[in-house]
Formats: sequence, C-alpha cells, structure tokens
Amino acid sequence: MKNAALGDTDLLFLDTAHFVQGSYRTYIWSKEPRYFPSAHGRYRVNVLAGLDPANAQILSYYNDSYINACSITGFFQWLREQH
Repeated sequence: MKNAALGDTDLLFLDTAHFVQGSYRTYIWSKEPRYFPSAHGRYRVNVLAGLDPANAQILSYYNDSYINACSITGFFQWLREQH
C-alpha cells in the first residue's frame, strides 16, 4: 500500500455484484395476508468494479449476460486500458 501511495505500483481492490430483477417469495409478519406486486421475468445486471485507494477512483464494468472466463478476461483488458 505504501508503494501504491507513492505511485510506484498500481493497487486495486476488486469485487463483483449481481443484481437480479425478479419475483422472490418473502415472508413478513402481519395479521392479514399481504401481497406485494413484483416484476416478472429475470433480468440480471453484473457489475465488476475496482477501487484504486491511491486516488479514490472507482472503475466499474457492467454487462447483462454471464460472468465467466471471457467476461473476466474482458474486464482485465478494460482495466488495463482505463488505468
């Protein structure tokens, strides 16, 4: 981290998140049954992101297909171009 702060090396903290629009059964406590409308179908958005702590920059990459070896490789290539 010291080297990253001095600009000698690049340091990124990476993580992913997957957001799904869909219908899920949930249970709540109530005296009467309650029904909540929900979206139909499944639409997924994948977010791969990195945080550069040296300059507080967030680099994010989105897709709506799958996370697999090709998407991870594409993310790393994109990071190389952007960073």
